[in-house]
This record gives sequence, structure tokens and C-alpha cells, in this order.
Amino acid sequence: HFLGRGRSNPASYTKTNAHHCLSILERLVRVILLELNLIQRILKKTMMTISIIMRFLLVTGCLFSLACGFCPTSSFTRVMMTAKSSSSLSIVESKFSPFVTPESTRLATKKTTTLLSSLSSDNDDGTSFVRKPFTVLGSLWGTGGALCLMLQAFKYNLPRALEPIRQGGMIFSPLQWSIYAATVVIFALGQGNRCLQLKFAPLVVKRACSLDGKNNGAIVHGLLAPLYVMGLFHGTKQRLIKSYSLIFGTAALQIALQKGMVLSGASQSLSILNAGFAAGFGWGIVSLAWLYLSSMLTGKTPIYDAGFPE
Repeated sequence: HFLGRGRSNPASYTKTNAHHCLSILERLVRVILLELNLIQRILKKTMMTISIIMRFLLVTGCLFSLACGFCPTSSFTRVMMTAKSSSSLSIVESKFSPFVTPESTRLATKKTTTLLSSLSSDNDDGTSFVRKPFTVLGSLWGTGGALCLMLQAFKYNLPRALEPIRQGGMIFSPLQWSIYAATVVIFALGQGNRCLQLKFAPLVVKRACSLDGKNNGAIVHGLLAPLYVMGLFHGTKQRLIKSYSLIFGTAALQIALQKGMVLSGASQSLSILNAGFAAGFGWGIVSLAWLYLSSMLTGKTPIYDAGFPE
């Protein structure tokens, strides 16, 4: 084309082609910039949506922690309370109802006493802490493994939880400090006290003290003692569901919340969430260590349904 049409004046023809190419490049750059601007707006709206979802999940996590902590008592405690209330109710009915004879009252009281004694014997399961080498080593290995798991979670949450305090409190407003303190109290009471201290710690100590080396599969239970004491195997179906839901549900919830807050740039909300988890795990570590040491020194295990299979 250049040789055919621009032979008479090749310089002017080259200049015209250069201007034409520059105009095309300019249009392409404008189109690319418009596309980038559109992508930036889409990403901004997406991050705002993720931030809203993460805040909603933060509230849901607090409610989940409260639900795990403040749920009803164990089945053994409920049956004991029901049996005691039925016993007292039968005595009251014997006093005020003309159709209840003293003989039927004595029979009802005897049945209630038998039920309570059978429940107590079933709950005991012969798991008093016997200071034998296999029991001591197995319980130390199992309880130590559970403590190490909670210590790792505590160490993971503690540095970011202390960032507002290290920076002199300048990054938080009074309202955010109030939310920070409320989150610590809620997680300490819900996750630490009601969930870990009153449910997880008795479960771990109860199952750790059952490692006597006499049951079937005792060697496997001893080798996998950290998993055994946390109820991740050798338990009823209900016990396994509760254990897996508690451990892996809490870990998945924390990872999801933290990843979402990191992506959305909500560092202050992330510090508040880490402070809550650190308070809960710290409370659970102290309660588990104290309960295990008291059981080892006194020889008495906590009264708790460990969920052993029949």
C-alpha cells in the first residue's frame, strides 16, 4: 500500500499513518481505563458486601458462642433433676391427695431411690482416677494434647488482641472500647465458662481417667489419647456429633471470620474478635488444667456423661 499510493510523497503518508495509529491507541487506552474503572467499582461494591457479611458473621459467631455455652445441661443431670423432682412431687401428692396411700408413696420413693442409685453407678463407670502407670501416662498425654490445642488457639489470637493496648488505645474510640470489653466478657462467660469449663473440661478429664489399660482397644486409646479424651472416637453417635461440631465448627468459624475481615480491611473488628477468642480459650486452659490436677490429687473424677458406647 505504501509503495502503491504513497510513492509520490512517502514522508507525508508516513506522518498520516502515525497520527492515525496514535488516535487508535488513544481510544484503546481510554477503553481500557474505562474498563479498569468499572472493575474498580465492582470490586469496591464487592468488598463492601463482604464487609457487611463479615460483620453479620461476627454477630452470628457471638451468638454461636453463647448458644454453645448456655445450652441446657447434660442428659444425666436432666434425668437426675427429673427424678428428684418426681420424688418430691410424689411426697407432696401423698400429703394432699386422698387417693394416694402411704404404701404407694413408699413404693414410689423406693423406685426413685433405685433409679437415682442406678444412674449414679452408670455415670461413675469405674473411672475414678487410679494412679497406675498406664492411666497416669495416658491421661497426661491426652489432657496435654487437648491443652496444647487450646494453647495454640490462644497464642494465635493473643497478639492481635493486644494490638489496641500496645498502641496506647489511640486506634479505638470509646464506643469501640466498650464493644471490646463486652466481647471479652461475653466470650469468657459463654465460650470459656459455660462451654469449655463446664462441658469440655469435664469430658476431657472423665475420658482421660478411663484409660486403665483393661478395656478393648486400650492400646489404641492410649496412643490416640488426645483424640480419645476429646470424644472424637469411641463414643456414642450423639457424643461424636457434639465433639466434632464443637472443635471443627469453632475452628472453621474463626478462620472464616478472620479471612473475611482481612480481605475487607476491618482490622479493628478483627482485634475485637481475637480478644474474645483469646479470653475464651484462656479461661478454658486454666479450668482444664485445674480440673485435671484436682482429679489427680483427690482421685475423684467429675460427674459427667462422657458418652461411652454401650
